[in-house]
Amino acid sequence: MPEGERYYYADGKKVGLTTSRRFLAVKKPEDEEGAGSATALSDAAEGAQVLELPEYDLAVIALPNAGGASAPAERRLKAVRTAVGAASRLAAGPQVYETTEPGPEALIAIAEVVVKFKEDVPAEARKRLLAKHRLSVKRADYPEPGADLLELPSDRDPVEVANELHES
Repeated sequence: MPEGERYYYADGKKVGLTTSRRFLAVKKPEDEEGAGSATALSDAAEGAQVLELPEYDLAVIALPNAGGASAPAERRLKAVRTAVGAASRLAAGPQVYETTEPGPEALIAIAEVVVKFKEDVPAEARKRLLAKHRLSVKRADYPEPGADLLELPSDRDPVEVANELHES
């Protein structure tokens, strides 16, 4: 992959990432009155869906798949971004990426990563690695035994941290 290109690891393989042209994450307002704002935005983008992620107070606006980058798709995404910027009760959420290969996968850069250390990594080495990256265990043995859900500081890029952990 060219230098500076975004990527992450899935099943030990490097997967290219690109900024999504289909998905836009939006921070949901706390009050009930503003809760429909993201849904209203989907109406402005014909055929869009709103995917709720209540555990992160996010909504993801999913535009219809236009088969890759196209002028109409770019205009539609720009219109939704403009509407989010103009909505007083909404704010842009974290960056959303898609894989560079065709497929439905998307990655939302929230401040969490899942790590599964190799069995031969000593507990002290694990602690040092977590301290080095200022990570804390949010949930042990999640989403499966032997894996941990780690929380990152807000000033760290989750994709970058996940890659550093995988490559260390």
